[in-house]
Amino acid sequence: SPVPPEEAERMLLRLAWGRDAAALVSRMIAHRDAPLGTHADRCRLADAFGPENIVQYLAFRRALAPEAAGWDELSARLAALFTPGVCYNTATLAVNGGDLLRAGFVPGPALGAALRALTDAVVAGRLPNEKAALLDAARRL
Repeated sequence: SPVPPEEAERMLLRLAWGRDAAALVSRMIAHRDAPLGTHADRCRLADAFGPENIVQYLAFRRALAPEAAGWDELSARLAALFTPGVCYNTATLAVNGGDLLRAGFVPGPALGAALRALTDAVVAGRLPNEKAALLDAARRL
């Protein structure tokens, strides 16, 4: 039976792995069965691992299922998410909290909810990752 991510992290730390490496392995184990098929799935993984760790994650997944086809295509699709201007999480959205505050939002939970809703709409392809379109959509929320 697979080792739970938290236990794997504790084991790696006992083996004198650095905290960052142990946390990465734990995160990879936690995402070992994450879906890969949709754009939204890939955006969630890009957000979880970032450009600095996505290659290691893909190597891990490929090692778990070497017979599966499409690893090169998946790798290219994930790499494309890290292109400037592409939105895969709230931090890569073309607007930020300051933009929404200037558009009339007030600080608080509604601001964060609006950013998440806009991110979800961009990731789903319902909105372009363009400031004017996002501000217009935000005003309608």
